[in-house]
Amino acid sequence: MVRRRGLRHLADTARVRRGPWPPPGAARVGQGCAQRRDAAGLWLALWALLLWAGPALAAGAQPPLLAHTVGEGEEQVAVLLPAEGYAAPAIEVLAGDWPRVVTDFSDIPSWDGPEVLEVGSPLVRRVRTWLHGKERRLRVVLDLAADPARLLVTHTYETVPGGVRALVILRPVGP
Repeated sequence: MVRRRGLRHLADTARVRRGPWPPPGAARVGQGCAQRRDAAGLWLALWALLLWAGPALAAGAQPPLLAHTVGEGEEQVAVLLPAEGYAAPAIEVLAGDWPRVVTDFSDIPSWDGPEVLEVGSPLVRRVRTWLHGKERRLRVVLDLAADPARLLVTHTYETVPGGVRALVILRPVGP
C-alpha cells in the first residue's frame, strides 16, 4: 500500500504542472549530462590556456614582428628587427602598374616574421617581407593602394628589448 501511495503522490505532482512536459527549452533525458560535460571541457580548456599563456602575459607580451596601424592622417608599418644596432634603411618609392615602397634593412641575421601581411587599408594593400640571407638584408615591400606621387614616406625607430622597432610612416600630401 505504501508503494501505491508513493506512486499516486508522484502522479499528483506531475498533474500540478500545467503546460507541455518537458517545458520548452528544458534538457531532455540524457542531454543534461552532455551539456555539463561540454561546459566542463570548455572550462578545462580555458584553464589550460591561462596556465600556458599566463607567464607570457605577466612578463609583458612581445610586440608583433610585423604590424600595420592607421592613425590620424597617416599609416605606419612597424617592423621588429632582431639587431643590436640600427642603420638607416634604403627606401625607394616605385610608381607604375604596381606602386610600392621598398625598404631594405641591412645587417639583419634572421627573420621569423610573416612573409605576407594583408592590410587592405586606403594607402597600403599588403606588406611583404623577404630575408636575403647571404647579404644579411631584410626587404620590406609595401604594396600601395594609392598613387605614390602624393605620399610622404618617412621612417623612425626605437630600441626595444630584443632588438629595434623600425617604423615606416606614410602620409598623404596635397589635395
